[in-house]
Amino acid sequence: MPYEIDGCKYKTKALRDTHILWNEYKKKKLIKSFELPQVKDKLKKSRYFSYKPYVDGIKFDSLMEASYYIYLKEKLKEKAILGFERQVTYELQPGFRKNGKKILPINYIADFVITNLDKSIRVIDIKGKVTVDFNLKKKLFEYKYEELKLECLQFHDGQWMSLDEIKKLKRKTKKKK
Repeated sequence: MPYEIDGCKYKTKALRDTHILWNEYKKKKLIKSFELPQVKDKLKKSRYFSYKPYVDGIKFDSLMEASYYIYLKEKLKEKAILGFERQVTYELQPGFRKNGKKILPINYIADFVITNLDKSIRVIDIKGKVTVDFNLKKKLFEYKYEELKLECLQFHDGQWMSLDEIKKLKRKTKKKK
């Protein structure tokens, strides 16, 4: 049964609720436009089972990443941060030649890089869950860019939290049971 609102039909209640929330952001002029996958669309989820929405004409890898983009726009409007960039590439290992064969560089692409008011930098990755590939790239990143910290965030209990914090909370909850 599709969930309908404003002439749009969504497969899940979560998508309909996101539509309602993002429509409020649009009314507040925080975002210009948004597009969520509808029932009529061929809903191709990514390999991590996330929908790919558009906000302000930008395609995001997940609803969570798009939501964090809106959150950063709000922080920018409140003057709580100096600025942010999306999809910033960091070279982890340069490309090279071996036995006449070209080996491509290893890069990590951060979801967001935030410049705080004190001009410090935060490198943010929005993750539903951490993969083996990501853990390896995180280690390489932290080795090469010692001055930067790579933070993995997720929206949990109404706020943005690090995956480490979420893990600790879940362990505490499990112990109480």
